[in-house]
Amino acid sequence: MDWPATQQSLLGGLSSGLGWERFYAQYSGVIRTFVRGRGLDDHSADDVVQETVMVLVRELPKFKYDPERGRFRSWLKTVVLHKTEEARRRRREDKNVSGDAPQEDGTTFFERLAADEQTNLMDKDEADWRRAIYQEAWRQVCANTKPATMKVFVALMQDPPTPVEQIVEQTGLDRNAIDQAKHRVKSMLKKEVQRLESL
Repeated sequence: MDWPATQQSLLGGLSSGLGWERFYAQYSGVIRTFVRGRGLDDHSADDVVQETVMVLVRELPKFKYDPERGRFRSWLKTVVLHKTEEARRRRREDKNVSGDAPQEDGTTFFERLAADEQTNLMDKDEADWRRAIYQEAWRQVCANTKPATMKVFVALMQDPPTPVEQIVEQTGLDRNAIDQAKHRVKSMLKKEVQRLESL
């Protein structure tokens, strides 16, 4: 099975400075969020991102895709895990910091987003990696969407959801506009997650 052309072009493009900028722009946020979820502070997370890139610079010239050995994404996640544990040992940090607040049932918004798409059990590392991808996708969508639209989406997606009638009263939008906002943001999130997972 061949990798999609975008993945090949991203990996192949790493021989140039522009390719590294593209890779860094696409994956540094995911790596940083994943590492932060493992309890590291911003400074340590930045160190892990830099150390991971240094491993990639060293190893990618020798990298050959072999579908029997697994996906590049799995290898990248393994490198990040090792660098995270090295940073934790260096800083002797053993706390677990989460960037999102739990709901009444103890789950977070990002956990519910990930669970909506994939309900089978995953190991903790895969679940954390997936949560990091959703959080980065959320940040990207928030940065490119009007705050009022995001407010409507969050109100509809929280647990329990805010009744549509209440949102109509608060925003002055009609039901159709509220429904469109919800579907637009969901679609943008889905596309951003797919983009981040494409490697």
